Amino acid sequence: MKKVTKVVLVTLASVGVVGGAAAYAGSKGGCGFGYGHSGHRMGGHMVERMSDRMDLSADQEDKLDNVFDEMRQMRRDVMRDRKDNMQEIVSLLDAPNLDQGKAMAMFNDKADAIKQHAPEIVAAMAEFSDSLKPEQKQQIRQMMEQRFEHRGKFKEKSDE
Repeated sequence: MKKVTKVVLVTLASVGVVGGAAAYAGSKGGCGFGYGHSGHRMGGHMVERMSDRMDLSADQEDKLDNVFDEMRQMRRDVMRDRKDNMQEIVSLLDAPNLDQGKAMAMFNDKADAIKQHAPEIVAAMAEFSDSLKPEQKQQIRQMMEQRFEHRGKFKEKSDE
């Protein structure tokens, strides 16, 4: 199998697996952008937690909630037709020769859905970020560093 074919297959399968895992987590009340079994919006917990930790004003909390709303909408659009897409991936894999054009079209459709939402997400993030005080921005940076350090992904180049 050609290297580009393997990359496309792994990418398509990864999108399906990640999407499925996110949907499963959301259905179990886990970390997602959908609704949990209790009916509460996922991300709402994160907004409340960040609001408490950072002492956000009501306006700032609304702006942060707007960021999550935009991300939820993007996720819905990206995950749309998930079952049909997985069936299409299976049919591509079952074929004697992988139709690379069709595989790339599927990949590009998902990428286009993400790109379509990027301006709204960036605008919402900017509106929230611009409303923060310098000490609140520092708190976000520290939270991000802690989260990524916990996962082993945020290391300074000097640590390598």
